[in-house]
Amino acid sequence: MVLNRIDTILVIAHKYNDILYAITTEEYKISKRKILLILYSTINPQMFPFQDFFDERHYIEYDKTKYIGLLMTLGILWKKFYKLHVDIVIFSNPVLVVNQYVVHLVSPCKVILLEDGLMNYYEFTASASITKKLLQSLLRVNNNLITSKISTTYLLEPQLAKYFYGVKKKIEIDIKDLISLDTYNYIEGKTIFVGQDLYNYFDISIPDYSTLVNRVIEKFHIEYYLPHPFASEQEDVHASYLSLNSQHVTLEMLSSVYIFSLYSFGSSVLYTTKCVNPLVKAYLVDSFFYANNTHLEMIKRCCDEIVAI
Repeated sequence: MVLNRIDTILVIAHKYNDILYAITTEEYKISKRKILLILYSTINPQMFPFQDFFDERHYIEYDKTKYIGLLMTLGILWKKFYKLHVDIVIFSNPVLVVNQYVVHLVSPCKVILLEDGLMNYYEFTASASITKKLLQSLLRVNNNLITSKISTTYLLEPQLAKYFYGVKKKIEIDIKDLISLDTYNYIEGKTIFVGQDLYNYFDISIPDYSTLVNRVIEKFHIEYYLPHPFASEQEDVHASYLSLNSQHVTLEMLSSVYIFSLYSFGSSVLYTTKCVNPLVKAYLVDSFFYANNTHLEMIKRCCDEIVAI
C-alpha cells in the first residue's frame, strides 16, 4: 500500500500527546477517513485535544488495574471494531494488550507507532508475565504479527531512540494553525513546576508531597504549578495553577512557540519540551523518588541542570 492511497486510519489515544503526535504524521495528513478511539480512565475523554480533526470519535472506559474492567473494555471493543475496515492503526504503546487487540480486530495493512515517552530511549523490555501471555492467547493476539506490521515509529529524537520498530521519523510540531496563540502569550518567560502524582506510586503522603513542591517553588521563585492529570484535589501547592488540561493544551504544544523554564522531580515533559524547543530551560529537581532508576537517564542527558532543594 502506497501512502497516496490511504483510505481509513484509526488513532488510539490514551493521553493528549497521542493525538497531537498522530495529526503530525504523513499518514494522518493524506488519509481520507480519520477515526479516533479514546481509551480513558480518570481523565474526562472530552478533555482530549483536536477531536474535531477526526470524522468519527469513540470513547471507551479502560480500567487496566482490574481484570473485570479490562474484560469489559475488550468486549466493547469487539462490538465496535470487529472487522471494521481500517488501512492503518496509529498508537504509542505496542506492548499494551488493549492496543494489540484493536489491531487484531481491524487487521490493518500497516501499524504506525508514536513516541510513548521515555520508554523509547532505553533498552525497554516488555512484560512476559504468564497472565499476559494467557490473555493474549485467549484473544488470539499474535504479538509477532503485529510488530511485523509496524512500518514507522515517529519520535522527537530519532537519533537517540533505542526502542522502536520500522523506520524512524522525526515528529515535527507546529501549532500555529491549531490553537489561538494570543491566549497563551502570558507563558513566555515564566517558570513552571510540573507536578506528578507521585503519592500514587511512592511512600509519600499528599500533604508531604505538597510540602516538598512548595519548598521548590519558594527556593526557585516558581510562578506556576501544572498539576498532573491524575492529581489529587487534596494537593495544596502555593502557586498559580496552570489550567492547560481543561484547555486541551500541553506544554509540548506551547514549547513549539514559547520559551519558558520548567522544574520537576522527574516528569518526561522536561525532556519532550527540550526536544521540541531546545531554548526551553529544564531543571531536574534532585529527589529520592527515582534513585538508581533508568527512567531519569534521558532527562538527565537533556536537562539544563540538576538542582537540589
